[in-house]
Amino acid sequence: MLIFCHLLAGATIGLLGNRERVALPLLAAGIVGALQPDLIDKPIGHLLLGALLDNGRVFSHTLAFFLLVTILGILFYRHRDPLTGPVLALGVLSHQVLDAMWRDPSAWFYPLLGPFVPGRYPDFFLRGLIAEVSSPAEWLFGLTVLALVLVAVRPVVTGPAGRRLEVIRLLPSLGALVGLLGLLTLVAVSLNLPNPLARITLPGDGLLLGAAAIVEGVIVIRAGQNDRGLRK
Repeated sequence: MLIFCHLLAGATIGLLGNRERVALPLLAAGIVGALQPDLIDKPIGHLLLGALLDNGRVFSHTLAFFLLVTILGILFYRHRDPLTGPVLALGVLSHQVLDAMWRDPSAWFYPLLGPFVPGRYPDFFLRGLIAEVSSPAEWLFGLTVLALVLVAVRPVVTGPAGRRLEVIRLLPSLGALVGLLGLLTLVAVSLNLPNPLARITLPGDGLLLGAAAIVEGVIVIRAGQNDRGLRK
């Protein structure tokens, strides 16, 4: 799964508990959790252990890592924001689910089912970059997450209020577009039609991402409407 797909899932998890405003700490926790497995495993598996392993789904793609993040998150954030730890852990789990880690049980249940399986991915990072920039869905999801981050940091951004809130005008339209794309994805996957989301190959991935896109679209629309109300 590509990076902004994971960002979409993590941002959605971070925002589900916020009814009125977009809260930056939970948004950040969801995004960080969703990116953690690749930020840790890709350098380790393809660079540090490239000659022996060349597999970017290793330690942080395991259920053991998810459980570790859950425990540490709850212990570290219990006296600050009790939701931050679970949101961080759910972000990690969303990454593993979107990567369909159950299809690689030796890695997901590591170390119970044996060692990691070596792979063969020549020019992994270059190929990943090309896949990223050539996917229309990735650009759309990336812009959506950027818009949510801008809304979340709005209260702490300095400058004239009108200039701060210019981006809010685009949020309802952007949210509607993302939600529509998610709905089209669910319909396409259900009917075995060509998938409107590029680079999605597994039916389960399309269903999960389509549902996440719909939720994200609704959240973006509501954020834009709420902040428009604040301007009046």
